[in-house]
Amino acid sequence: EKLVFRPLIAFPAIFLNSLAHYLVLTKEQGIRSGAVAGYGIGEYAALVASRYFDFPTGLLRVIELATWVEKMPSYLRTVIQVDNTPANLVIKTIISADPKVADIAAVNRPDQVVLVTAEDCIDEVKQLLIEAAEKNKAKEPQFDCWENDKGICYHSSGYYGAMQHFNAFSNRYNSAIPSLPFFSCITAEKTDDKMTIASNLHNLIKKPILWSGVIRNMARAGYGNFYALEPSDFLTSLMGEKLRERMEKNV
Repeated sequence: EKLVFRPLIAFPAIFLNSLAHYLVLTKEQGIRSGAVAGYGIGEYAALVASRYFDFPTGLLRVIELATWVEKMPSYLRTVIQVDNTPANLVIKTIISADPKVADIAAVNRPDQVVLVTAEDCIDEVKQLLIEAAEKNKAKEPQFDCWENDKGICYHSSGYYGAMQHFNAFSNRYNSAIPSLPFFSCITAEKTDDKMTIASNLHNLIKKPILWSGVIRNMARAGYGNFYALEPSDFLTSLMGEKLRERMEKNV
């Protein structure tokens, strides 16, 4: 079972699953795509769908990324999901901590942040955030922790220095201006500039994912029907929570 969760297997599988769903949706069911965005590895699938780069290039990039993620240091192998406390307070607390005890991997909702840390720092991180919530009279954080051994695409500045080969590769691929509006999960903004997209892909390795901002900005841009193309219901749940008050369709 652990073999299936290795990044070299899991990352390409997620990429292929997303594109297969996209082809069924657009080619077989005739649904016209108005814009695309992706969470982590899904960013590469979204860029293939937008024709920023072709399928072989996208797959090769995903395999390259998986190769280097497998070399992730052990001190970044524990994931802590923090719920209930405002994300901006969690981010501020983690960034200002001295010494550093964790890195921010993703901001999924205004009250959900994903952190990566070392196993022996879990209690310290929890205590730090509990004290910050009490001091700022915010809701007490709820924690969910697990070992990051399942090919989850959580990146961190902690091992960015080990990714120079990957970055060098990313400068060698051919790309085009996206034919579909594309929203980056790193900036949460729509962009069709090739250099900006390339820069955002670099930052996917070292900056948190702003999925909450992506969904908010797509809704503000007028997109009303959202389809989550994923092997689970993780993003579907996040999208539903973000869009509930707007009554957008969410599949």
